[in-house]
Amino acid sequence: MFKKVNNFIFLFYCITLLSSGFAWSQDNVYTNLKDAIEHKYEVEHLALRNQKLKKIPMEVFDFPKLKTLDLRGNKIKEIPPDIQKLKKLEELDISRNALESLPAEIGELKRLVKLNLSVNKIWKLPESINQLIRLEYLNLNSTDIYKIPPSFVNCTSLRYIDVRNTQMDADYKKALREMFPNEVIIDMSAGCKCGPNN
Repeated sequence: MFKKVNNFIFLFYCITLLSSGFAWSQDNVYTNLKDAIEHKYEVEHLALRNQKLKKIPMEVFDFPKLKTLDLRGNKIKEIPPDIQKLKKLEELDISRNALESLPAEIGELKRLVKLNLSVNKIWKLPESINQLIRLEYLNLNSTDIYKIPPSFVNCTSLRYIDVRNTQMDADYKKALREMFPNEVIIDMSAGCKCGPNN
């Protein structure tokens, strides 16, 4: 009994930690694009959250050392193919925007570990997402996603997927659970929709 309780606590801790988003260090995080441009070859962490952006500034794709990109809370409708230029990107948070799709070029981000797409209008993932061989964390909470490409199982580094409040029905969620090894946490719980007004 004690072992079961401990396992449950550990699982809850993992889910809470991952669900909280990206725990980036505040050190050396640029929050002003103009300042970042002045240090183009030094920028590794860029946070442009809640700046009412309708599109991603093209200058963002010119930072050769960029590892983390936080664009949450804007009004961005698309990610341009230029995203493939960010060869060193490890974490991308573009939650709480107006995305409807992802470009195929997302698959070129071979170092991507964490991808947060939650609270968007996105309804489909490109087949190229199976090329994200280092991806560990994928958040699809509160999107219109109803299925994921079968080839996504090739992302063998995956450890956590959040599919709460999506368009996936119960049968598909059951099939999704069977697609992945048991060590992959698939959060299907009926949690907060985490919308912009909640």
